Amino acid sequence: MLAVSVGTVKWENFKITYKCKHQDRQNADEQDELIKLAGLGGQDGQDEPNAPWMFDVYDVWYRDPCQVIHNLLGCTNIKDEMDFVPYQEFNAMNKQRHWEDFMSGDWAWEEADKIISINSSTAGATLVPIILGSDKTTVSIAAGKMDYYPLYLSIRNVHNTTHHVHCDVVVLIGFLAMPKSC
Repeated sequence: MLAVSVGTVKWENFKITYKCKHQDRQNADEQDELIKLAGLGGQDGQDEPNAPWMFDVYDVWYRDPCQVIHNLLGCTNIKDEMDFVPYQEFNAMNKQRHWEDFMSGDWAWEEADKIISINSSTAGATLVPIILGSDKTTVSIAAGKMDYYPLYLSIRNVHNTTHHVHCDVVVLIGFLAMPKSC
């Protein structure tokens, strides 16, 4: 089977912190917009109020998931291995329902019906269920002082048989870079 290409979706990044230590971060780099996760003055139930990890700045690297999905849907190598509409399949002999791929399931069928009933102009559009996943373990670079936590994306329009043998339909779309803990 040929490899699936998601094209040249460029990597981008931003910095993130749980909460800023205001006296240390008054002059943040102008190019880096710092995203603060914690509520104002609140601890949000996390550890102690001044745990060191809360003030660290982390790099998040990502690819535009919309562009990755667009490229997967347009990939000619797997176009015959995808379902673009939900379906129900039955055995003609005993009328028993047969489930095999995600789009043959009740959820896909009911979700498409719900979307069309809310907005009839969506009839004929493709339902694209998105699956996100992350490794349980970190990926370490031996020479560096960083750990990377990857985030993967796939679409469930791809048939199960293709999904299981064709790992290229599971695409790395992001990772969180964190300093290694000693």
